[in-house]
Amino acid sequence: TCGRTMLSRVGRFSATNEVIGKVPKCTQDEMNSAVESAKNAYNSWKKTSPLARQQTMFKLRELIVRDAKKLAENITQEQGKTLIESERDVGRGLQMVEHACAVPELMLGETLP
Repeated sequence: TCGRTMLSRVGRFSATNEVIGKVPKCTQDEMNSAVESAKNAYNSWKKTSPLARQQTMFKLRELIVRDAKKLAENITQEQGKTLIESERDVGRGLQMVEHACAVPELMLGETLP
């Protein structure tokens, strides 16, 4: 990026309008690459066994619990919610992940490939 102008999007703390970050805008090629990467990840994920998926979700749960305070602070900065509202949002997200962790135990009968 040295010597060239780069377009970016500015993120602001909604309560104070303070700039909290800049994110460069991507090119069409970068967007296409991201979409292709997401398609490949989906194709890989759908071939993953329920137990392996469960282990991934357990790890996600662990990370959310570990970083819950920082996640809530980020939500507050990005969306202007009160910290209590943001903490509740993180808690609801954690509940969804915990439900996903339980899905393999909830699966009954045959599953289709």
